[in-house]
Amino acid sequence: MIAIFKDYDNPPSVLVNQSRAETLLSAYNAKSGDLWKTYHYSPKSKTNFPVKDALIELYNGKCAYCEQKVEDLEVEHYRPKAIYYWLGCEWSNLLLSCSTCNSKEHKGSHFPIEGKLADAINPVYQQVKGKKITYKIDRKNLLADSESLILEKPQLLNPEIDIPEEHLYFSRLGELKFKTNRGEKTIKILGLNRFNLFKKRQILINKWVLTTKMILKLSFSKRINEDKFVSFCDMMNEFIFEEMKAKTSKKEEFSLWGRYIWVHFEECFLARFLPDYQPFIKEAFHLFLNKST
Repeated sequence: MIAIFKDYDNPPSVLVNQSRAETLLSAYNAKSGDLWKTYHYSPKSKTNFPVKDALIELYNGKCAYCEQKVEDLEVEHYRPKAIYYWLGCEWSNLLLSCSTCNSKEHKGSHFPIEGKLADAINPVYQQVKGKKITYKIDRKNLLADSESLILEKPQLLNPEIDIPEEHLYFSRLGELKFKTNRGEKTIKILGLNRFNLFKKRQILINKWVLTTKMILKLSFSKRINEDKFVSFCDMMNEFIFEEMKAKTSKKEEFSLWGRYIWVHFEECFLARFLPDYQPFIKEAFHLFLNKST
């Protein structure tokens, strides 16, 4: 999970049109989220999905929670529509999730809060022009950062509101750890250390370690030799450091883990090598940093 900026003031038009306003009014009157269907987030077309497409672009094709790039991404309600039926089409309540994070086994309708549950709001109002009546949505009190929703003190981190690094960190092997109670709840609810996620994070760091060991063997096959240091640095730059730096980009899968490795280079990466080799790897990394800046 990484922090994402979403422009709450400019939702896709399909979320605030007349039809959505009417559905929202019906959901409020019925006090039920069952009225919200998949087609409410896009026109009835097999090729045009404006809400999902906007979320895919915003989240760089990754799950908002686990950062996997998978095909089964879906529009997910941060605050579950079964409870918060008046937020069923609210742009600031819609995230992009993989089917696993959003499953009943993990998030589903789980949404623990420490504060008072926000009161249901009817945000729909009428505009009358002659004989024509249209319905509009006043979104001011529906926004995820509105006072009533912030006062709920949700325990699940929201990548559009929170800074995940303030709540989460990693072990040097890629296991996600928590700094706060909210971080702990988020890991548990979403299953962010489930086997396939932990394995993928390990694969990323292990690939760099194994490649570096091969470079070390090629560069210092007989003995550690400073004369071969330049060629060692060139290979490390090309095959390790450039890719390691690229993995810090928000567009990359597991970029929070990539950023943690980059910032905690010695703990996550350098410590995996024999002491005799560590000074060469460390110096090569510092030279790369100086060159990059």
